[in-house]
Amino acid sequence: MNDVPFATPVNRAKLEQHYAEVEAFQQTRLRSIARINKFLLVGLGVSLVANLGLAWTVASLFPLEKLVPLPMVIRSDGTIDTQPSMSHLPATTDAAVIEAAVWEYVRLREGYAYPTARYNYDVVSMMSSDRVRGSYQTWFNYPNPASPQVTVGKKGQIDIERISVSNLGSHVLQVRFRKSITIDGSRPQVTTWTATLQYQQIADLPASARITNPGGILITSYQSSEDSAQ
Repeated sequence: MNDVPFATPVNRAKLEQHYAEVEAFQQTRLRSIARINKFLLVGLGVSLVANLGLAWTVASLFPLEKLVPLPMVIRSDGTIDTQPSMSHLPATTDAAVIEAAVWEYVRLREGYAYPTARYNYDVVSMMSSDRVRGSYQTWFNYPNPASPQVTVGKKGQIDIERISVSNLGSHVLQVRFRKSITIDGSRPQVTTWTATLQYQQIADLPASARITNPGGILITSYQSSEDSAQ
């Protein structure tokens, strides 16, 4: 055991080396802290930019409720209509399928063109109940003078434009449409009509019929009339 009561003197060269090592350590530590602070500042800047972008996105959503103008149009026949908007879209896919099928039925039944007359006749007949089918075929076929085969024939066509489809109750829809009759290239005669339909969905519809009627819609009542000019 060393019994010397005092500290052993340190060599000056070793002392200078120790000071140099301490100074080098402090400088290395300061450089490391500077690098960390730099990375933190960069991260803070990126975060600030991202937060500003999110704040701008949220601000652009306001106001969440706003007034949207709904234009009113006066038609050539004197009736007044409002243009359809997104709020009139069906709430569910099933309702959309039904509305699409009912509109297609009205379009094919009320429209006419000689090249597609047979197809329209077959589809409308297939989508109609016995009573509705009988009434439709009596109206469409010869010798009824009001049939479009007689009034229009090969010399013109009847075009149908949808205005709106409204749900009046359980299995009852009302379709408003514009009918344009053109004969021999003359100026179209445009009138506005309303059709009211009752329908039911058939679950066991034959596969061949599903091709043209995927919703299985059967029209059980059909009434249409020209709107009165206002």
